[in-house]
Amino acid sequence: MTPYERRLQLLKAGFQEIVPLTGKKAVLTNWQTRGNTNPDEIKLWTTMWPAAQNTGILCRFTPVLDIDILDPEAADAIEQLVRDRFGDHGRVLPRFGKAPKRAIPFRTDKPFPRSPPR
Repeated sequence: MTPYERRLQLLKAGFQEIVPLTGKKAVLTNWQTRGNTNPDEIKLWTTMWPAAQNTGILCRFTPVLDIDILDPEAADAIEQLVRDRFGDHGRVLPRFGKAPKRAIPFRTDKPFPRSPPR
C-alpha cells in the first residue's frame, strides 16, 4: 500500500488530523496547529514531498499511551492492563517501533490538552 493509500484509509477511518512525515519529522510548516485534511490535500503531498513516506496523526483527538520500556515482560504487562481496562470500548491496536517498546493510540471526541514541557 502506498503512503497516499494509507493516508486515505486513515482519513476514511475517522483520523482527520494527519500529516506527512520524513522519518519522524513533519514536512508541513505549523503542523502542530493544522486542522482536518482532505483527499485533495493528501494527493498534493505525494507530489510536493515524495520522500515523506511516513504519516503522523496529531494527538489532540488521538492521545497515545507511550510504553517506552525495554523489558518485554513489563511492556506486555502494561499492554495487557490497557486491554483489560479498555478492551470493551474498542480494539486495542499497539504500534511497534523498536520492540518491545510500543504506543497505543486512543480516540476522544473532546480535544486532548497537550502536556506541558518537562
